Amino acid sequence: GLCSIDEQKAIYSDIITRLQRAEYTVYVKPHPLDQLTDFSGVRLMPGSFPAEAIPFVTNGKFSLAIALCSASLSEETSEFAGRAVQILPLEDFNAQGVSRWPQAIDHAMKALT
Repeated sequence: GLCSIDEQKAIYSDIITRLQRAEYTVYVKPHPLDQLTDFSGVRLMPGSFPAEAIPFVTNGKFSLAIALCSASLSEETSEFAGRAVQILPLEDFNAQGVSRWPQAIDHAMKALT
């Protein structure tokens, strides 16, 4: 992985906490290869479930969908959310970009909450 399990847990926990404080009901759909699937106070979707199929099993769209960097989530259009936000640009989603993640996450979350 690009970061350790502890770093991944800290990232997810920070994002989840901020969204919960803003009174969002938080759903987490981990990447199929993610090992971290223990999240507190969220509705956990199976990692193996394709994000593109979400519109077929939900009532309407989520108000907001957030991803660090996901091929299934585009800021221009989202089949399953009214607003879609990619926190990291693709060019920072690599080992060299990890040092820039905290600032990007903080900036995105302040704008959303």
